[in-house]
Amino acid sequence: MSIIETKQLTKILMDRYTFLGALTYRSMFGGFGLLLDNVMFAWVFDSKLYLRANQTCLSEFIALEMHPLSLPTGVSSKLLHYYCVTEAIWENESLLNRLIQLAITNAMSDKQNKLRLKESRLKDLPNMTLSLERLLMQIGIANINQLCQLGAAEAFYRLKQYNKHLSINVLYILASAINGHHVAILSREEKNKLKEQFTKISQNNN
Repeated sequence: MSIIETKQLTKILMDRYTFLGALTYRSMFGGFGLLLDNVMFAWVFDSKLYLRANQTCLSEFIALEMHPLSLPTGVSSKLLHYYCVTEAIWENESLLNRLIQLAITNAMSDKQNKLRLKESRLKDLPNMTLSLERLLMQIGIANINQLCQLGAAEAFYRLKQYNKHLSINVLYILASAINGHHVAILSREEKNKLKEQFTKISQNNN
C-alpha cells in the first residue's frame, strides 16, 4: 500500500472521530500517528489502523485476533505495542468505537504514569540497579527527571569521565530506562545511533 493511501485513511479517521476532541496526526516511520491532546493512541501504517495497547487491554486485543505492528528496522523488524484493527472490527462500529476509546484511555493513563515515574527514584526505572543509581547520583543525576532531560548519551559520557571502565552496555541500559522498556528489545540500529551520539559528545568535549 502506498503512503498516499495511508494518509487518506488517516484523514478519514480524523474526520470520522472529530467528536473525540482535537485530533492531530504526525508522520511516523512511513505511517502516521493519531493523537488526542498530544497523546498518541493509534498508528496508521500500510493503510491499516493499529491501536495502542497496554496490559489493561492486551488480552482483549489478542482475543479479537488483532496482531501487533511489525516495523521494519533494516535487516530485521520490531514488534510494537500497537495492534491491527481487523475487517471484522471495522464492520462492527460500536466495537471499533469502544476499542478506540479504550486505546485513548490507556494511552492517557500511561502518560500520567510516565510523568509520575519521572518524579520517582532512579532505581524504579527498568534495568536500573542500585549501584548504577549511586553512580548517577555521584555525577549529579539524582532523579528520573534529571536523567531524562540530560539524555542517555550525555549521562553515559559523564559516567565515563567518572569511571572509564564502564561498558557500552551501560549506555543501552540508560536509554532503555529513559524509554521505559527492557534493554533486550533495543535494536542494532538504535544501539548504533546511541553510540554515534556518545561519540559526537566525546569529540565535542575533547
